[in-house]
Amino acid sequence: MREAMRGFLPAGRLLFAALVVVLLPVLPANGASTKGFTVTTVSPSNAQTVSGSVAWFAEVSGGSAKSVTFLIDGVAKWTEFVSPYGYGGDTGQLDTTSLVNGSHTLTVKASPANGGRTATSSITVNVSNSTGLKATILSPANGQTLSGNVKWEADVTGATPTQVVFLIDGVAKWTEKYSPYVFSGDGSTLDTKTLPNGAHTLKVTASTSSAQASASIAVNVSNPTSTSTSTAPSNTASPTISGTSQAGQLLTASPGTWSGSTPMSYAYQWRRCDSTTCTAITGAAASSYLIGSSDVGSTLRVAVTASNSSGSNAATSSATAAVTTGPSSPTWPNTAEPSYVPTKVVSTPSDFLAALSALKTGDILEVKPMTIAGEVSFEARLASPGAEIHFDSGVKFTGAPAGSNLPAIWLHGVNLRLYGGEVTNLGEDCVRIQAGSRDPGGPTNIRWWGVKIHDCAANGLSVQGSYYPNTGLDIAAEIWAAGQNLSLDPHAERGTGLHGAYLGGAATVSSGRFLLNVHDQPTGAAVSIGANLQDSEVWIKANRITFQAVQQVAGNAVQLWSNHNKNIVIRDIEASALAGRVVETDALSAGTGLSVSYARASNVRLSPAYRLGSYVICGDCTLW
Repeated sequence: MREAMRGFLPAGRLLFAALVVVLLPVLPANGASTKGFTVTTVSPSNAQTVSGSVAWFAEVSGGSAKSVTFLIDGVAKWTEFVSPYGYGGDTGQLDTTSLVNGSHTLTVKASPANGGRTATSSITVNVSNSTGLKATILSPANGQTLSGNVKWEADVTGATPTQVVFLIDGVAKWTEKYSPYVFSGDGSTLDTKTLPNGAHTLKVTASTSSAQASASIAVNVSNPTSTSTSTAPSNTASPTISGTSQAGQLLTASPGTWSGSTPMSYAYQWRRCDSTTCTAITGAAASSYLIGSSDVGSTLRVAVTASNSSGSNAATSSATAAVTTGPSSPTWPNTAEPSYVPTKVVSTPSDFLAALSALKTGDILEVKPMTIAGEVSFEARLASPGAEIHFDSGVKFTGAPAGSNLPAIWLHGVNLRLYGGEVTNLGEDCVRIQAGSRDPGGPTNIRWWGVKIHDCAANGLSVQGSYYPNTGLDIAAEIWAAGQNLSLDPHAERGTGLHGAYLGGAATVSSGRFLLNVHDQPTGAAVSIGANLQDSEVWIKANRITFQAVQQVAGNAVQLWSNHNKNIVIRDIEASALAGRVVETDALSAGTGLSVSYARASNVRLSPAYRLGSYVICGDCTLW
């Protein structure tokens, strides 16, 4: 062999040949690998047009995955730890209606169980959902000639918008977030006298997270031009003050009598006075004033400034009597169960449900100790005076199973008075007061005193006006350990959106009296007051409200948020061991007539303990 090779080589030389081969991995379509470890997007397919809910699954090969992360347009949205690797869990459903129409990149990243570099797969899909969103201007009419004050109202169909913006000649003038969509808010009007006479364009734009719709009309403004001589305001009778001169009480000012050209507006400034001087009270610029502990020993006056197009003048009221201290703490209303003689006694769950279904005006039902499972609907709509149901000690409602998303108690009847009882629920809220879509009206004149509510998957007590208002409610409850299932929390920061009691927060009004003793509450607030709670009186005891929020708010005795809240008086707050504040208004964007008469608290983590903002006034509020 050696001689044979020499026959092929030049004399005296040896040839060494080395062949170096570099192997490059071949990447599969829609997949990438790291030393054989690969993740592949199984569905949807690349360049697919999708709508509604679509299955999004990934498959791992070449090893075990510690986790698979699903990203939309580069932002991580879900991480799955076990096969099958589906977005959002085993069902693997992506709701494309949460995305804007158009192109989006879906990426999956798999991390190997034994360490090493991740594998990645990306596809592009086109989202195409029919929004169905439509905005309409109900009034005024297109082409109408306007003068004075007119109602400007819009309607939105196809979806519930996150906001409706009202624009005049292309400039946004008002944003409404709740139905009915009325310029400047419910019951308000557009003052066309603020616009020059002539042609104007009125436009509304409704928006959701993924769609937008607009409507516009042309109107002509024609207001008479005044040629009369205008005179400035002149006071002919001094302003007056009504109310009790005592800490925690509400004073109301009357502007007095004024001559001069109309229209005329009035501005108020409350003043704290000693024997020689008066000082303006910071923030006290409304027609009413809640007397605080710092006013004790002083007298109070109100200065009223009247203004019109020709100028302004001021007048001051006489002084009140010297302010005295209020009671050491308000006395809570008596909510003890009244004596009664039953017209019917039931001893088994089936007998109770039959009696509830046949309930009629004048019935007085006594319920003996028993355990009642499943959702129970109190839907009888009775003529006054209605019916009474008395639950003996030992009556327990255990609610619906986990995952059912049903309350244990659904109250949506009329003229019902309930006493006692104990409610737990793994399904969702323990007690819900809310009209149903098939009801002819809202829950009205419902009393429930002495109920114990605890160990609830979501909220302990939920009072929300849907379809129709909730009116004439009178609830006295002890609540603890609500918010057990964080997967039901709608907030981004889980643990901040489930509360002991949740009052309001819907598009329709709720009103009534609520006496709530909330303790040992691991999530949210003791009491959360959302949009459209109106004309209500609230009494709160809050102890050991323990969730410490990082991004949102929680751990508060009471928190007020959103808008359309009006005429809410919190008579008393007795609180201790709060992870948040006594009063929190961080997300309150509007409100009128919101006040706390008396509050005492200790062991409050956040400062200030009373974050009142611009819309809530506090009378006698302090820390122990």
